[in-house]
Amino acid sequence: MGVHAMRCTSAAELPEKMAKSLAYDNNKPVFMECLVEHNEHVFPMVPGGSALHEGILHPSLRKA
Repeated sequence: MGVHAMRCTSAAELPEKMAKSLAYDNNKPVFMECLVEHNEHVFPMVPGGSALHEGILHPSLRKA
C-alpha cells in the first residue's frame, strides 16, 4: 500500500510539513503525527475509554 508518514514536533514545523503532505503522491495516503502539549485542548477530543461517538467538540461547534 505504501503509506507515507511524517512527524511534526513543533508549531513552527507545521506549515512545511503540511505543504509536503499536500504535495505527496495523490494516489497514496499520508499519515501525519502532530505532537502537542499534554494539557493542550485538541478538538475533536475522545477521552480515554470512550467511544468515538462520545467525542467532545470545540465549544463553538456544540449544539445548543
